[in-house]
Amino acid sequence: MKIERIVGERIRIAREAMGYSQPELGRRVGEALDKAYPRQAISAAERGERAFTASELFVFAQILRVPVGSFFTPPSGVDEIAISSGTKYPASSLDDLHIPGNPAKEVAYDIGRVVDELTEANSRRADEVARDRRTLTTLHSQLIELQNALPEGSE
Repeated sequence: MKIERIVGERIRIAREAMGYSQPELGRRVGEALDKAYPRQAISAAERGERAFTASELFVFAQILRVPVGSFFTPPSGVDEIAISSGTKYPASSLDDLHIPGNPAKEVAYDIGRVVDELTEANSRRADEVARDRRTLTTLHSQLIELQNALPEGSE
């Protein structure tokens, strides 16, 4: 799977968890970057059809209240990632991108990853998606709030 697609899918999941539409997220990103960022740019980003600058990734993380490293978490079942040159790496090489810190935040981050994986698995079951996604989105939002509310160094 292309790294841009992994990042795009994670942005989509975080956007939905925050309850933002694509136009709303585009407006917020555009304001932060001081340039136009229309819905079409968000849509292309979420489909993995564009590369990201460091500034864009930072702004997405700030607006969506997630660690930047969470954008590099491949979906379960992905064993290999590809970069723009075509070079491929094992998906496990992305595990080190998450910077450890506060133990309580680490637990919240790990739970968030599991919630993301469950959300993706549920999206494949069309008849159960609506009910399960609402529950998982609420849980994910609460975890993000918990993670952001914890002071650095608390255990």
